[in-house]
Amino acid sequence: MFIKHSKATVKSATVILLVAILMIIGFCEQSVEANATVFQQDITPFLKQYCYNCHGVEKQKADVNFQTLSPNTEIYKDRDLWELVRDLLLEDEMPPSKSDQPSAEDRQRIIELIGQELDQFDCDAISNPGRVTIRRLNRAEYDNTIRDLMGVDFHPSDDFPLDEVGYGFDNIGDVLSLSPILMEKYLNAAESVVTNALLAELPAWPPSHQHQAEKFTADQSDIVRAEGSVMGFYREGNALKKLQIEQAGEYKISVRAYGQQA
Repeated sequence: MFIKHSKATVKSATVILLVAILMIIGFCEQSVEANATVFQQDITPFLKQYCYNCHGVEKQKADVNFQTLSPNTEIYKDRDLWELVRDLLLEDEMPPSKSDQPSAEDRQRIIELIGQELDQFDCDAISNPGRVTIRRLNRAEYDNTIRDLMGVDFHPSDDFPLDEVGYGFDNIGDVLSLSPILMEKYLNAAESVVTNALLAELPAWPPSHQHQAEKFTADQSDIVRAEGSVMGFYREGNALKKLQIEQAGEYKISVRAYGQQA
């Protein structure tokens, strides 16, 4: 099927695309300008008042010098340093206890500003996440998957070749290979898994338990004998047995008893 596009439609689409690109570029430029304004108007005065004594031109504790920072400093580009600054402010570890302290409001305001700047991004940065390898399951992962999916405690990977190891790990996609013999093992394992899953014996339902008479307790003076499944009484008596009920529900209790006339 062919769709005709008029010149007006193509022109409109081009204009929309161009506007979108310009908006993105404008957003990036505005972000950079906003970052510079925040740093120059809010963060620099705070650093000058509370941090330059220990982290300035004359003294650089921990090799940190805030005094030489540019007014256009972009905090997110030195993330490690500014995350540390934010954390120390949060923990009230900086400024040191013997130095002048900012008010709680000023401290919280600077913490929030640094956090906002750390959330910024560089529109000009080249994003290249690299190549991601589609990997197979290793032997342990394969067994766990079969157990979770099929509900059988079966270890088909016992017949598989050992997994390749790289950097001390056996689950790295670039290292794990799929050889012809392993593929053959996969096919054989699939048949074994299905056989075990379909032919597995199900537990009897509802479950039943038998308790022999010799497991019961009674007053010894009333008992003639208690052997195997038989407990005899001289006269009327009680036989006791404690049962552990693991689940709530309806239970049927049957007792086999008989009497003999003397």
